[in-house]
Amino acid sequence: MKFDHFGRGAKCQHCGGSGKAVDHADAGAWVKGLRQRKSLTLKQVAGLAGGISVQYLSDLEHGRRYWNAELFDRIFKAIEGADQ
Repeated sequence: MKFDHFGRGAKCQHCGGSGKAVDHADAGAWVKGLRQRKSLTLKQVAGLAGGISVQYLSDLEHGRRYWNAELFDRIFKAIEGADQ
């Protein structure tokens, strides 16, 4: 699948500028699994990631929203850094 990239320096919403397509549903399922293995709720992770609503995080996990590298990194660090 090929995505058009518009404008110089603009990052594509599908690939985050990498030029490779991201399967948003697979990324969301992976994050959800990681979150659940650490016994964290959506509310806990959203709070730790800062500035992300519970609904938005849920939409990301279910592939209803697009991931980007910065968002993925924030959520991953929030999950990995969470104290249990």
